[in-house]
Order: sequence, then structure tokens, then C-alpha cells
Amino acid sequence: MSAWLERQNEHPKRLSLIHASDVGCVLSVETGQGRRYFKAGKDGREVRAALEIARLGSTLTPEILAADEQRSWLLTRDAGACLLHSLQLGDWRTGVTRLVQLQQGAGFSSGPVHRFAELPARAEALLLDTAALAHWGLNTEQLPFVQALLSPFRAAYEHVAALGLPDTPAHDDFHPNNVLVDAAGVVRLFDWSEGCTQHPLLDLGWLLAFVQHPARADHPDRKALPELAQTLWHDWLSAWRLNTALRWQEAALLALIHRAVVYDAHYQNWTGSVPGFRPQFTPYSLKTARHFAQTHEQQA
Repeated sequence: MSAWLERQNEHPKRLSLIHASDVGCVLSVETGQGRRYFKAGKDGREVRAALEIARLGSTLTPEILAADEQRSWLLTRDAGACLLHSLQLGDWRTGVTRLVQLQQGAGFSSGPVHRFAELPARAEALLLDTAALAHWGLNTEQLPFVQALLSPFRAAYEHVAALGLPDTPAHDDFHPNNVLVDAAGVVRLFDWSEGCTQHPLLDLGWLLAFVQHPARADHPDRKALPELAQTLWHDWLSAWRLNTALRWQEAALLALIHRAVVYDAHYQNWTGSVPGFRPQFTPYSLKTARHFAQTHEQQA
């Protein structure tokens, strides 16, 4: 990798590991020209998506300095700090604006397609499969609560389907740690490893589920910006010119069920380098969805 950087006329002085797993590695690279970030993925999907997004908008994603699709290597310029640390409402609103720019722009030429019309059948198959849920570590006390998600999910799905929105380009992991804000206030999206085509509401739903997770009630952004979720929700609806009584909690619920389904299909038989371990996105999503299903029922 260092030799590859040298060939790009990037001369690394110091490398710092940020994250490494069976599916990807991220390094901070200090050079004479400033900080860069290097990412190696499990396939070329992220590189292809990042290059397509860069063509869609020059400031939509961090500047790409070098890319190797065959090895799934990507080098980008430092684009600031994560949105999660910003207490400026404008930064968050701009992040949603960037999301809509992606959704309403050109589609991905590659990457999976998660058809919204197929979500109910896939959700029912997972939520009614007691053996599969138990395989994910849900115990006999948790199973009834998780399977009770099916009714509020069906209601939320019908409300969203009635909007008539098409499946669009999607980030599919749109949370505030995947949005960057630089010193000049420019907001960019990054980490395109999950780039796909799906219902546009699911990206925003995941952001709101992340921000409004009950465990984050005392975090600085929640305290400083109590109107955050409702503001971002109204911004997204306005951008799509929608007039609806749909609640953001329904979007969060759908997004979490969607994530549970997608990751179940991807990781149910996954074997990595650590014996007996596999990514726990599916049980996490189902357990978190309970919070928004209860909120949905209470407000209904």
C-alpha cells in the first residue's frame, strides 16, 4: 500500500490504523500535503460507487485522490470531522440536502437492488422464523417482543407505499459518522461500501433511528438540538414535495426492519477470521426497532 501511495505521488510520513475487520480496513495517512484516508474493502463495489458519486457532484463526497477498483483501494483527502460532533443544526440539514441530491441524481450502474415491494415478504419470513431469530441470539423472552414488530411494520409499510416514491440510489448506511463537515462548513457523505438502489425513505429512517436511539438521550446533539429529528424529517419531505401525515418514527421502524432483513441474508451463514463471531447488525436492528414500534403505537 505504501508503494502504491508513492506511485500516486503521495509520500506517507505516518500511518495510523483507524479500523480493521474481515470486510475492510481504514488508515489515516499523514503526508507532506496533508492528511489522507486510505480504505481497502472486500470488493470493488465501494470504489465504483465513490467514483460515480464524485461525478454526480464535486462536493458530494470527499475528493478522491487515487482509486484501484481491482484491489478495492481508495485514497481520499481529509474532509473534516464527523457530523455526529456538530451542534450546528445547519450542518445536519445540509447533510439531508446532500442525501436528497444523491437520491434524485443518477443511479448506480452496479450494486444490489433492494426492491421496496419485496420488503414485506422478506420481513415476514425473518420475523416468523423462530429458529433464525434464536440463531441470532434472541432468547425466549425477547422473541415475542421482536415478533410483535410485524403488525406495526405492516401499518408503516402501507403508509410509506402510499407515497408512491420509486426506488432510488441510496447510501444504505446513512448515519452521522458517515457524514463529514470541514472547517469551511462543507458537508460531504462518505463510506459507499453499502451503496445500492432502494426506497429513498430508508436512508433517512436509519439516520433518525441512530440519532434518536434511547441510549443516546444524553448525548450533546440531542440536548443541544431537541428539534433535530422533526426538522430533518420536514426538510426531507419538503425536498420530495410530500404532504403527508406520516411520522418519522414509522420511517425509523421501516429502516431498521430493512436493515435486519438485508444483514440477515448477508451474514446468516457468514464465517470470518474469529471463530464463532459474525456481525450482529440483525439482532441490533430488531432490538432497536422495538423502541420505534412502541412510539408508533403510542402516538397512533
